[in-house]
Amino acid sequence: MNIPSPPSYIPVFSMGVSQEMSFWQRLKNTLVTGMMLSMFQFYIPWKTHGVVKEYVSDAIDSAEAVRNASLLLVNSHFALEEPRPLLPNVIEVGGMNCRPAEKLSKLQTKSN
Repeated sequence: MNIPSPPSYIPVFSMGVSQEMSFWQRLKNTLVTGMMLSMFQFYIPWKTHGVVKEYVSDAIDSAEAVRNASLLLVNSHFALEEPRPLLPNVIEVGGMNCRPAEKLSKLQTKSN
């Protein structure tokens, strides 16, 4: 499943830049995006092949499973990230794993 992520205006999360990038930041972003895509295309399937073979089936590999996915849940939320194009079968579920907040103790609420 390919999510559109044009490096010209979608920054790599770990780079710490916004959509307003200089030429050199865009170039670096493009190179990092290319390295990440090649890693996901070649290295990750090679490393996960044994796990998929052991727990799922010999008949399918991890790259094929990703290509055949009909729904993708991503751990992000539109309010916390830069705007980006998403396909209709990509659902943002950021914060779904967070539990409700507990009340602070008196020690935590005191200001020094």
